[in-house]
Amino acid sequence: HDKIFEGQKVWEQTQNPQTYFDQYAEAVGLDMEKYRTDRDSSDVAAVINKDLADVKELGGTGTPTFAINGKKVEKTAPSVEALSQMIDDALAEVEKQ
Repeated sequence: HDKIFEGQKVWEQTQNPQTYFDQYAEAVGLDMEKYRTDRDSSDVAAVINKDLADVKELGGTGTPTFAINGKKVEKTAPSVEALSQMIDDALAEVEKQ
């Protein structure tokens, strides 16, 4: 994902950034046959679209948006320690059930 963010200023200006994504995938050594299969898969698209719908429903407006146990983390940039504690707390709550 670093390559995607590094090149964002270039690919976001194009009509079809897929060419750039394909180049990034090859540059980082992905199995290109598997990459293309997954890229074109309706199953993968369904998972992505579900994630996007979930984030929208939570009120997420950008990257990153964190959700723990179906609830949006309201702090925009919690520390790693704070986020880790939130996850631990949610896991402890689930274990009680």
